[in-house]
Order: sequence, then structure tokens, then C-alpha cells
Amino acid sequence: MLTELRYDGPRRAPRHSHKLAFFRLLLDGDCTERCGPSTIAYSPFTVLFHPAGVEHQDDIGPDGAHFFTIELGDEWLRRIGHHRLATTPLVDERGGDLLWLSLHVYREYARLPNAFAEFAMEGFVLEMLAIAARSYATIGDYRGPRWFQRVLAQLHGGFSGDMTLNALAESASIHPVHLSRVFQKFTGRTFGEYLQRLRVQFACQKLCHPGAALSQIAIAAGFSDQSHFTHVFKEVAGMTPGVFRNLLPDPDPGRGDTVSPQSNGSSPRNQADSPHSVVSCVPTTLRF
Repeated sequence: MLTELRYDGPRRAPRHSHKLAFFRLLLDGDCTERCGPSTIAYSPFTVLFHPAGVEHQDDIGPDGAHFFTIELGDEWLRRIGHHRLATTPLVDERGGDLLWLSLHVYREYARLPNAFAEFAMEGFVLEMLAIAARSYATIGDYRGPRWFQRVLAQLHGGFSGDMTLNALAESASIHPVHLSRVFQKFTGRTFGEYLQRLRVQFACQKLCHPGAALSQIAIAAGFSDQSHFTHVFKEVAGMTPGVFRNLLPDPDPGRGDTVSPQSNGSSPRNQADSPHSVVSCVPTTLRF
């Protein structure tokens, strides 16, 4: 089941669980989820995988939230066989593969009804499941030395500036070649790839605002010019910034039909206490 959900304002949903596992992409707004002792803060273009049956509580921010949800039946989870998924949510908030794959699914979703779009979505969703399974399998693994965690934090805080591998290495008193190797080992990407993904994720958030010029977004994200921005954006996201902007939902919360929450197939407990506007709900059966 593929669904767009929009909450038009702040809302605290009571604790509930879902019968189906799902991926959830936040397109706009903000949300905080409480799951057991953990608190997960969503910002736009954060992706979360939620196993079935896990109780949680959602707090929607003052500006509301707009989600794209991919719900998965048991037959999908059986595809990963012995790679069992954990019972805690998995979050991609750093512009990882789950984000870009979920955006590919969302782009194909916009093309429905279309048989080729369904085939494309099946492939993307299976790849997302494989990534989730691998991520769960590595939970608890060593994430690198403390100095490297400080380097990552510095990069996340200053990616839009003149951030270079040499400058980060100097700040950490590490040789640039050693930092490059450690970066590849613990992130699975080169420094340049990681940096570009952070910048593109930031640009995605800015593209939600129709009045922002592409040239302004390019400079704010840390690109040298609009041409460079467009080239990297297409390489990472699989589409140009213009196509991505046109793909984004209408900012008018009144767009689309309002459907009762029970019709979206998620079946959370206490659902009647958590009203929301369903922008669109496509009961698409993705076949193997």
C-alpha cells in the first residue's frame, strides 16, 4: 500500500502499533516519534523503517507534516528469508541509500496508473528491504574511533562551507590519506560522495519552497554554481532539481480528497483518535 498522509497542524497521536511493516518518508514538516526509551526526531527527507507491531507515539510539529508511506505485507518480508529484521525502528537521516530509493519510489508513484511504474517500484522496494536487513545485521558493530565521530559531526555542521578532506584531517591531527581510508571503511563512501549527498539532501529541503531560485539553493548548499549543482543532484537523486521540485506535493493542504484514516490500510490501534488528511491512497499491489 502506498499512501501520502498530511497532518495540517500539531498533533499528538496516542500510542499505537501497525499490523504491517512500513517505510515512511517525511516530505515536509517535522515529527518526533517515541518508541520505548528512544526518541526519533524527523526532519524533512528523513526515512524510517518501522517493523510491524511496534508500539510508538507520534508528535507532529506546529507546521504539520507530510509523509509518503510504503506499507509491506508479510510476503515482502519473507523475501529476505533468514535476514530477520529487528523490532526497533531504523532511521536514515543522513541522506543514505534509503532516502534516494524512497524518492525513486515516490517518483514512480506519481506516474501511476502505469504498469512499468509498478515494476520499477518493486525493484526499488526490494533494494530498500535489503539495505534495512544489512543495517540491522551491523547494529552494534564498531563505528570508528572517537576522533572520526567528531570529524563526522564537524562535516554535518559545516558541509555547505568550504569543507575539504585536508581541512578536516588537519583539525583532527590526522593524515589526509588515513582519514580518507577510515572514511571509506566506516561510511562505505568516499569523502566526496558523502559530502555531496549531504548537500543534495539539504537542497531537497530548500526545493520545497517554490520561491527559492535554483541558483540561490546551489550556493546555500555549498555548490560552486547552478550547473555543478544540477549535475551532482541528478547523479545522486536520479533526477534534476527542476524535476524533483515538480514532483513535490502541492503545498496547499486542501489538495486532494480527504479520506477517513481507516481507508489507508495501516490499521493502527486507536486510529480514530489520530485524524489526518489522506492526500492520496493508492492500493497498489506490488507483485514479484
